[in-house]
Parts: sequence; structure tokens; C-alpha cells
Amino acid sequence: MTRQPPSVRVIDTVGSLTATESAATQSAATESITALPDHPWDLHGTTWRGRVDDVDSLAGAVAAAMRGCSVEVECPDPQWRALLLDDCRRLGLQEELPRRAGETTEPDWASLLDALTDGLTVAESARRSAMSLRSAHRRLAQARAALAVGSTNEAVVAWQTRRSQ
Repeated sequence: MTRQPPSVRVIDTVGSLTATESAATQSAATESITALPDHPWDLHGTTWRGRVDDVDSLAGAVAAAMRGCSVEVECPDPQWRALLLDDCRRLGLQEELPRRAGETTEPDWASLLDALTDGLTVAESARRSAMSLRSAHRRLAQARAALAVGSTNEAVVAWQTRRSQ
């Protein structure tokens, strides 16, 4: 029998998952936990659920992932989300992107354009999105192509327009 690798699911708020997804997530794991037990060490087949909004909760979520738990967290702050995902990627975990009812998954350049919309520079946007400056420029090129515009400024305007609709 092959083990399913643990995954990370980050949601903005607990109510943002659809009822079907929440039930599917709960039934996929054999057990749901909020605190890590001392024994057993290997927690494959369990899901750690909680909220990441400080250093201790971030450490708890990462420790759960290190012990084999899938991690499902509420993380409304983009900075804590970026830190969590960065740590989990270093562990080799894949992020499961939750979808709200009727919503498709956002492209990975969306956080960059959101930050640029907030008035940050490209370098500051890259930092906020937990990516290198080089990766940020590549993602912005993808955004310009996807939005069919010629400049980053036009991409930001097109993104604002799309978001406001």
C-alpha cells in the first residue's frame, strides 16, 4: 500500500470552503487533530487543522507537516500564509488550492498584481508573495500575456478591472 503524501491547504477563513469540499477533506483523512500527540511520531493519515497567525501557530503547523500530517489552516494574513507555504515547500509538500463555490483557482501571479495594486514596487511585491525578484518578473510576463496587455502598468489596471467586476 502506497502512502498518500501529506498536503497543505490554506484557506482565508473557515467559511470559505464549500460544504462538499469540507466533507471530502474530512473523510479523506482518518483523523482530524488540532494538537500534536507525543506518540505516535508518524502521523500519516491525519489532518492537522488550525489557524496560523503567529510564530507559535506557524511552528505547530510546520511540525505537524514534518510528522506526516496533512495541514489545513485558516490564514487570513498574506504574510503568515507566505511563510507557511515557504516552509512547507521546503519540506516537499504540495499546496492544495481550495476553491470557493463558483470560483476557479487564481494564477500564481495574482498575488503580485494585488500587491502592485496596493502601491508596492515589484521588489516589495515579490517579497510579499515569497518569491525571488527574477521569479516575480517571469510571473509578471505571464500575467501580461494572459491579460493581453503590453506593460505591467496595463496588467495592473486590467487586473483591478477584473477584480472589481
